[in-house]
Amino acid sequence: MSDIAYRRWFGMLLGAGLGLCYGLVSQFINRLALPGIPLHQPPWGPLGNTILWMLVLGLFVLISAWHTEGTIGMYAGGLMGAIMIVLLTLASGMLGMDRLQLRIFILLLILIPLGGLLTMVAGLLRWVVNREVEGRIDRTGLVVRAWVPLVLLLFAGLLGSTARFPVWGQVEVRHLHAMLQAGLSASESLKLPEPLQHTRVGGFLEHAEGNYTLDWENQDINRFAIPRSSSRRDWEESAVIARFENRWSLVCIYPDTEATPACKGFEPGAANSP
Repeated sequence: MSDIAYRRWFGMLLGAGLGLCYGLVSQFINRLALPGIPLHQPPWGPLGNTILWMLVLGLFVLISAWHTEGTIGMYAGGLMGAIMIVLLTLASGMLGMDRLQLRIFILLLILIPLGGLLTMVAGLLRWVVNREVEGRIDRTGLVVRAWVPLVLLLFAGLLGSTARFPVWGQVEVRHLHAMLQAGLSASESLKLPEPLQHTRVGGFLEHAEGNYTLDWENQDINRFAIPRSSSRRDWEESAVIARFENRWSLVCIYPDTEATPACKGFEPGAANSP
């Protein structure tokens, strides 16, 4: 195999390895911490998302390693990486379609600085690829050549671990899961857990149909417009979102792990819906 072909193949394999390490950790760390609880993991679920990360990072490093001139590869990788992140964010479903135009505007606004940051990342990865190619030409020992890529793979896994819900988030997800199970087994409204009886929910027994997935958020939770009690531990305030198969959603805001959550139901396509 020629040095050019080896550089490209190694770049693609390095990127796929980074995607595998990041994807496996980020997609399964909460499932291991919360066994038996259905988690919301768009767009393709844990296995599909892991494969997606492998494809994205494999393509990112491949583009960075493709051109013979390292500087061109670095800039091409940074630009392509920024475009891929914008497209993945649009496909992630993190915000409702009613905010799609604002979402696109914000993403386009950060495209240039994001591209600059990813250009530096592409430059680092291109250096690693070039180092491997030079080591192959010089017949450097495998141990000497392998330690830098192994450190990068370890770093990708550590970066994926940041997707883990905090301890209080795990407590809140477990609480809502138990509350939903109790609610789904109730025969009448008066037997529902107290938070599910509130008029803001809009009729839990009438709307909660089919399976559901749970998600935890602690950013911009005021957009749900749910009044709740104050807390002395503001850093714990967060929302747990249940999404049912019929597209009805239930959002419960927890001021902290000891407070009773304030819940609200959302019809499909409603304003401020998850």
